[in-house]
Formats: sequence, structure tokens, C-alpha cells
Amino acid sequence: NCPVQIKQAEELIKKAEMVAKSPETKALLAAAKKLLSEAKGSHEKAKAKMDHAEAVRKAKTAQALADEVSVLSGG
Repeated sequence: NCPVQIKQAEELIKKAEMVAKSPETKALLAAAKKLLSEAKGSHEKAKAKMDHAEAVRKAKTAQALADEVSVLSGG
């Protein structure tokens, strides 16, 4: 499940990058990218289910932030 959520976050961030113009949306995009990076790290270093759950949570939060960028940008 981690790789699926991480891939989806990557795709949403890619779309959000195209429309993020305002300082507010650029800040949200930066936060999404940071969480995506953390999700990848959590997944790679995962030793238990809790670690994978953390990776999924971070990836889903990154997805939500990227989606928010699109909404605020009118897309």
C-alpha cells in the first residue's frame, strides 16, 4: 500500500506544480513535497507495520495538500 500511496502523491504533486502560482499555493506545494520525501524515507526504513502506516499517512497528507493547491488555483 505504501508504494501506491507514494506514487499517487507524486502524480498529484506533479499536477499541482503546474498550477501553483501564489505564495500560498507554493508553500502548500513545498509542504507536500516535504511530506512525500518523509513518506519515502519511512517506507524505505520500515521495520514494522507502524512504520508502513506512518509512510501511508504522510503520503496521503501530501496528496491532500497537493489537491488543495489545485483547488486554490482553480483547477
